[in-house]
Amino acid sequence: MSYTLLVLLSITAPAADSKEANPQADLATAIPHALALIQADEFENFIRHYAVPKELEKILGQKTLEELVRGFAKDHAARVALLLEEIQDKQPKLSADGNIAQYPIDLKNFSRKQLVFEKIGGLWYLRN
Repeated sequence: MSYTLLVLLSITAPAADSKEANPQADLATAIPHALALIQADEFENFIRHYAVPKELEKILGQKTLEELVRGFAKDHAARVALLLEEIQDKQPKLSADGNIAQYPIDLKNFSRKQLVFEKIGGLWYLRN
């Protein structure tokens, strides 16, 4: 490849935006990413990525991350995976500012009627 062609390619190649590379930047990628983490038993990564940061900080003031991960794995992971599977092809109801996305839940035996994501600092977090 000629030097001139390399220079032209480098000028026209889009710069990699860190938000574009982060699956949490868009709901269309955040939901399958969150689901994949749970399905791979990567509960700590799921919690670190998708728990609302202030809520996670508050919880970690009361218990260790290891305790939180064990409790999530035992009591919540299967249910959250099922909910994420349920919503992944649905369109959310967005708040006026676009920072809250509410997905209706139509599953039997679930007390929650919606799953809520919140956009904080350009990234989506699971608020429930």
